[in-house]
Amino acid sequence: LIDANCFIESKNVTNPLDVAISFWAKIKDLALAGRIHSVDKVKAELVSMGDELSQWIKNEIPSSFFYSTSTTDVQQNVADLRNWAASTGQYDNKAIQDFNSSTVADPYLAGYAATDSHNIKVVTNEKAGTGSKHSVKLPDACAQKGVSCLRIMEMLREMGETF
Repeated sequence: LIDANCFIESKNVTNPLDVAISFWAKIKDLALAGRIHSVDKVKAELVSMGDELSQWIKNEIPSSFFYSTSTTDVQQNVADLRNWAASTGQYDNKAIQDFNSSTVADPYLAGYAATDSHNIKVVTNEKAGTGSKHSVKLPDACAQKGVSCLRIMEMLREMGETF
């Protein structure tokens, strides 16, 4: 499951849409083949930006790429993660409020992946254990549910993909 920051950082830093055409073609091909996915909350984040990436998502990526997070299992995992974040004492109120927001995709990515943690990994550019009390990091939430995280190039390497 791909986090929004992988798309955003790729577009803004490492793989601009107008330069790294083969990178974006690979992502599209993998999405069309059903080998990679994300969740509806990530789509909402990306489309709300109203930029060239949001247009690319709308025009190039099938709706089937984005899994629904409205299932009971996912919602229970999200509730568990929110309770964990609030009870650790590690995060300030703003971090907990942000993590609890229905528009923030991170708990939904971790919650969806936790429904099948042996087969689903989360792909993110966030790093675990940064110790920030101002932000709940996605890899830390994933760790609470036994979900593996990796970066996008690690994902492509693990899948044996080149471009």
